[in-house]
Amino acid sequence: MTALNFSARFADAVARMEKRQTIRARGKRRPPRPGDPLQLYTGMRTVQCRKLAEVVCVSVEPIGLSCLTRTISMITGEGSWARWQSLDDDEMEALAKADGFSGSLEFFEWFQGNHGRSVSGYLIKW
Repeated sequence: MTALNFSARFADAVARMEKRQTIRARGKRRPPRPGDPLQLYTGMRTVQCRKLAEVVCVSVEPIGLSCLTRTISMITGEGSWARWQSLDDDEMEALAKADGFSGSLEFFEWFQGNHGRSVSGYLIKW
């Protein structure tokens, strides 16, 4: 089981199931796999810890963000046809809104403030 922690900013949207995805930077641990149970929390490792929901992972897709060039790339296709492709403006806006932001400008500002110039990670959906 994978536990994911959300900042207070996103907690209510996650609890109401309005936010059904998250982008996580690559780390030492493997990402969840589709079908894995996910426990969603806010305030982990504090006395204010609160469980928001228990859900099942639907998909995990590699994603790359550049806050400097304001681009998002994801892998399209499968097997030998798989390749990185940049999202167009409409796709970036849709992804940012699905992730709990008002639009891509706020999305990139938040990621730059919290992760730096670029992020390589996973788009996890439930």
